[in-house]
Amino acid sequence: MLRGGDTDNARNLFEQIHQADPERTGPLANLGIIALQEGNPEAAEGYFQQVLERDPQHSAALTHLGVMAREQGEFEHAETLYRQALEADPNHLPAMLNLAILLDIYLGRLEEALPLYEQYQSLAEEPNPRLKDWIFDVRNRL
Repeated sequence: MLRGGDTDNARNLFEQIHQADPERTGPLANLGIIALQEGNPEAAEGYFQQVLERDPQHSAALTHLGVMAREQGEFEHAETLYRQALEADPNHLPAMLNLAILLDIYLGRLEEALPLYEQYQSLAEEPNPRLKDWIFDVRNRL
């Protein structure tokens, strides 16, 4: 339902699942994603924090919080969150790509960004043609 854009029914279902089993993190993480899609970052952060209270190593929640921190200009905090996500799951592609982008575009640490871009590209099911151009650009800038 969520992927199909039926957020109202998805939200209701996730809330029901959460009420039936409050320790499950998936419903809370998905409620956080819905809150982000609806432009409510405060509610999203609350959901993601609840996820981390139950599972401090939840890569998706850490990554979403990292994106939110980056959007607020909190680059060091975003980096910490992305690195925590990758410590929990070294192959968590969203954290890997977001960390690479942060290091490249926002922090100018190209030498750290390049291996992350390359690792992301090698792990992705299908290589991203746009990312191939970014990798080429980073190599040229280095």
